[in-house]
Amino acid sequence: LSARGCRLHVHDAVTTVLAPGSVTPASSDHFAVFTPYFRRWSERAVREPLAAPRGVRVPDGVGSEPLPARGDLTGLSPGLGTGGERDARKRLTAWLRGGIGGYADHHDDLAGDATSRLSPDLHLGALSPVELVHRARRAGGPGAEAFVRQLAWRDFHHQVLAARPHASAADYRTRHDRWRTGAAAEAD
Repeated sequence: LSARGCRLHVHDAVTTVLAPGSVTPASSDHFAVFTPYFRRWSERAVREPLAAPRGVRVPDGVGSEPLPARGDLTGLSPGLGTGGERDARKRLTAWLRGGIGGYADHHDDLAGDATSRLSPDLHLGALSPVELVHRARRAGGPGAEAFVRQLAWRDFHHQVLAARPHASAADYRTRHDRWRTGAAAEAD
């Protein structure tokens, strides 16, 4: 690649801030509880995001059919946001200017609509969680720290799934998935 003037940057964490398995307790291979994970996660340096390339050249011989216009598609929800990095960045910038201030107090209020609404953009890779940590910390304040904590929750669950893939369908803790009633349920 370097002979062709290309640079390759390899990151273990593309959809997470820190790679699964990179934040570990002294006693085992992964954390099962968030709070100690978050303490260790917070001690780690977050890499700087790379600048976007100036352009991406499509190799010769690669083509595609034109994409349909949004209006030509049927069955879209009227509230459906537009996709892609450009629109995701607009949503991020708008939220950092307005919504992040009240995030710490209101992000758990589902009726209050105080979330960032950036989850689809993170999930689909239109936004980098690494960049979100840096931009939120630059914005500052309790809302920013609460948002960074939520990004750490994403990382926590990625590391749980990496260590215990069965956790996608069953409780990863050792108490099992038995239904309990009465005193047994209250003991949990």
